[in-house]
Amino acid sequence: MGPESPILAIASALHAARLRDLPVIVYDERDWERYRVWSSALTREERAKVAQEERATGQPQGPTVRSFRQAAEQECLVTVFPQLWGSTALGYGGIGGAAMTTAYTVVVEAQACGQRAVYFGSSGRLAYLVPIDGPNEEAFRRALESRRLPSVQEAKVLGWPPEPPSESADAPDAAGSVAS
Repeated sequence: MGPESPILAIASALHAARLRDLPVIVYDERDWERYRVWSSALTREERAKVAQEERATGQPQGPTVRSFRQAAEQECLVTVFPQLWGSTALGYGGIGGAAMTTAYTVVVEAQACGQRAVYFGSSGRLAYLVPIDGPNEEAFRRALESRRLPSVQEAKVLGWPPEPPSESADAPDAAGSVAS
C-alpha cells in the first residue's frame, strides 16, 4: 500500500509548523498614536530627514511597539515527496513494525523566521527544525535534492535536534493521561 494523501500530509505539517513548531516572529512597528504626537513636534526638514532614514534602513523611526506573529501561509515554502523508511515508525525511531513503509516527507520553510520544519507522514508531528543557512546547510540541500532526509537520530548528529513541544496543561503525559 502506498503513502496516505499528500494533501493530508501537507495540511497537517503546515498547520503544525505555523501554529506550534516554527518560532514566533518578533518585530517592531510604528506606534501610530505616539508617532502622531512625536512627528507633530518635528519641523518639515526633520520629518524629511526621518522619512529618508526610514527608506534607507527599512526601519520605522520614532515611537515603536514590539509585536509578535506567526508565519503566514504565504510566507511558507512547502516541499513534499514520498520517502521509504525501514519501519512503520518512519524517521522518528522507536517501536514500529518491521515493514518497509513509504510516507510523505514534508518540509515547511519560513524565511521570515529563518527555520525549516521537517515532518514525516501525515500526523503533523515535528521531526526536527533546520536553521536556514545554519550548520550543515549543504548536507540538508543535498538530502533534499536526493529526496532522502535524515531520520531524527541522524539529524541530531548534524546539529538539527528536535525542539521539545511546549508544555501545556492540556498535553498528555508519558502515560497518556491529561493533567487537570
